[in-house]
Amino acid sequence: MAFIDILKWPLVVLIIGVICIFVFKNRVTKIGPDGIQLGTRLSGKRKLNKTIGDLLSEIKTSQTIKLYQKTFEEQLKEKELNPEDQVKFLIKSHAQASAWLRFEQLHSITISSDMDVLNKLNETLISGIEKEEVDKYVEAILVTWGDSKKDWTPDRYLSPLLDSGLITIKSKQVHLTTTGKDYLVWMAENGRVKTQNY
Repeated sequence: MAFIDILKWPLVVLIIGVICIFVFKNRVTKIGPDGIQLGTRLSGKRKLNKTIGDLLSEIKTSQTIKLYQKTFEEQLKEKELNPEDQVKFLIKSHAQASAWLRFEQLHSITISSDMDVLNKLNETLISGIEKEEVDKYVEAILVTWGDSKKDWTPDRYLSPLLDSGLITIKSKQVHLTTTGKDYLVWMAENGRVKTQNY
């Protein structure tokens, strides 16, 4: 009898737990330190459609965008790709467009002397150049600017290139990043030239 009394409460808890599993199995969304969270679980297909609808509604629309969308849809149809290959093609096309947009943005903030620094780093892509040597190179550039930027330091000059991800500094070595190299390639392939200086 004492043995049954010992097991009585654990058995009750176990039975209640089993009942809860069957009752709430479709409503439990999260189990964690804060307890059990209940909600309405959607089927995979319904949840996916809702998510796609939400994402599409977040994209701004204009007549120009609709025109490009129609043109792109026609080009995609001409390629006669299966759905899986269409997704791969769209992802890579989107990535390329995003990269080119980024390069256009970089082109608007860089100046001609930046190209000199980037090209110099491109010559030693793997090893990089010692920070001290780059500082001296930048100081020579700043001298040509005269008094207009007399309070500038090499660190201040290099700051936009660092912030934009074109260069990086590791162990007192300045390196051209992959983005920096691709930016130079993009400029060469598209015949872009920087003439503006500060």
